[in-house]
Amino acid sequence: YYNNERTHTGKHCYGKTPLQTFLDSKPIAKEKLLETLAVEQKILTFRSKDNIE
Repeated sequence: YYNNERTHTGKHCYGKTPLQTFLDSKPIAKEKLLETLAVEQKILTFRSKDNIE
């Protein structure tokens, strides 16, 4: 009941259930994670090239 049926009055829930809020934000979180990993990979790649030369 707590996560699936009752609405939440939290700042970013806007009357949705906590589970629905989580499911709605999941794709956004994945996108941000992929962007972060891409930036970190680019940094690691450039650093490794600098170390080889």
